Amino acid sequence: MALFGARALRAAYRRAFGDVVEVAPNPAEGDDVPDAASVAEPVPDWSARIAAAASLEELEQLGKEMKKQRAFTTVLNREWKARKGELTEIDDKVKDIAERVAERDLADRMTALADRVAADEQARHSRPTPLVMAKKWGKQ
Repeated sequence: MALFGARALRAAYRRAFGDVVEVAPNPAEGDDVPDAASVAEPVPDWSARIAAAASLEELEQLGKEMKKQRAFTTVLNREWKARKGELTEIDDKVKDIAERVAERDLADRMTALADRVAADEQARHSRPTPLVMAKKWGKQ
């Protein structure tokens, strides 16, 4: 690097570690100074959007958008993976609870059905009372 000077060294650092350090453009070194139109573009707060994702589908869509804009950095990738793990864990817990509720509901319905069947069987095999027989034969 000594052959090329400090400018080449700075250019190498900018390329290698551009996502780690923000480098202010230096017109004396030949850097292009950004115009007002490009400076006015708001940069999305990816960390906040990752933390605000409420579902896995939303997080996956956000990941696709970040890849499209080439916004994935090492830090954002770690945050994205951590949030994906949290949402996956939450999803698994919700599914587990839903399965247990469905099993309990099914067991309750089966018990109620068994009770009704037993009551119907008992009613079918019971002897009719004289009053019922009288009404059946039209004597009353």
